[in-house]
Amino acid sequence: MNIKKELKIIYLSAGIFFIILIFLVTFPLLKSIENSYSDEIKTRNDMVNYKNQEKKYTEFVGQYSNINTTFDDLFIDKGAPIEIIEFWEKIASEDGVSIEILANGIPGQSANGWNYMSFTIRLGGSFKNITKVLEKIEKEPYLGEISKIAIQKNFKINQVNQDKSKEDQVIGEVKANLFINVYVK
Repeated sequence: MNIKKELKIIYLSAGIFFIILIFLVTFPLLKSIENSYSDEIKTRNDMVNYKNQEKKYTEFVGQYSNINTTFDDLFIDKGAPIEIIEFWEKIASEDGVSIEILANGIPGQSANGWNYMSFTIRLGGSFKNITKVLEKIEKEPYLGEISKIAIQKNFKINQVNQDKSKEDQVIGEVKANLFINVYVK
């Protein structure tokens, strides 16, 4: 009976050992498979996101590939800034505003290293028309910035009629001075 008891103990010990061994090997192996599967899913999601980003990028590039102006067209020629002066004169005449354009010396260089030419533009007319011109200058097809604006209202007094009891009517004209830096090639 001793032998049978010893055999049972050996078999029981071996069974417990194998069960413990299976748990010690199986759980880490299953955990490793789970991690690999998670990594695979993450990689697939990343690939889908990259494909979506690539698609959006190609759509974005497609939208803006039709633009006819090049980067060089945004800059004026520092030797002959005729194009921008003609542009300013054209928009001023369209809105019935008088214009005087003065170049402020030689081209300079801004703090960010870009070369520019400075202009002073004197405008005269109604406030409404001058604001239209300012909006068009802001949206001009050249790269520039308005560094200062000075606006002054001039008054002309006209009598409504000859009767002294009637008040004088005040008609205002606005004058504006713009200091503009336009970037050059």
